[in-house]
Amino acid sequence: SAKHALGEAKRGAARASLALAVMAPPQDAPAALMTAAELAADADDSETAADAHYRLASGGSGDALMHLQQATAFADKAAQESQSRARAVDALSTRCDLATVLLRDTNPE
Repeated sequence: SAKHALGEAKRGAARASLALAVMAPPQDAPAALMTAAELAADADDSETAADAHYRLASGGSGDALMHLQQATAFADKAAQESQSRARAVDALSTRCDLATVLLRDTNPE
């Protein structure tokens, strides 16, 4: 769907922005990292947002504590999302196993 494609494009832009921010000269890095953090938050990419905020905190920012708190919040959200994805994949795997058994039972060789 178009909505899904837009979401994927936003996540890709956020990740690319973070990659560029990491390579930015030291004087440009904070602004580039903030842009990456904002793009990631807008894209619902918690992992990238956590990474950007952690890098901002690690860079000696005067707002280091605030960025660490943001990084922690996004990291916690990313962990929950990862657990949800893992449960969904496990459920899909179980359905596939069940379907395989049912097909074998209905189509004996």
